[in-house]
Amino acid sequence: MVDSPLGAWLRGNPRKVGLVLLLAGWGIAYWGYLGAIRAAHAHQPMTVVPGTFGVLVSGGVLGLICFVGGRSGMETLQRRGLGYIRYFAFIAVCLIMPGFLAYLWLRHLLNNLGYD
Repeated sequence: MVDSPLGAWLRGNPRKVGLVLLLAGWGIAYWGYLGAIRAAHAHQPMTVVPGTFGVLVSGGVLGLICFVGGRSGMETLQRRGLGYIRYFAFIAVCLIMPGFLAYLWLRHLLNNLGYD
């Protein structure tokens, strides 16, 4: 199998990749969170909670796993030898749930400020 130079660098530097994902994901999510909250406090007639907010939070969690876990954390995310049910449960708990919960939390916060 031929590997691209970028793919080789990404696999060879999991902590750097994790730090970039962590900072980019959570930084952009925080910026979007502040935008929605500022719009709500300014009493704008409509505020939108983007679905990408949850994806960015999940990307930050993925970055945290790669940053803290290093090569073994990245390999764990790529290995299905754990058994399909345990593997997909791990992916759901670690990656999908934090983003989904952050999205629901932001919607709840905006509902408390009077937005539907």
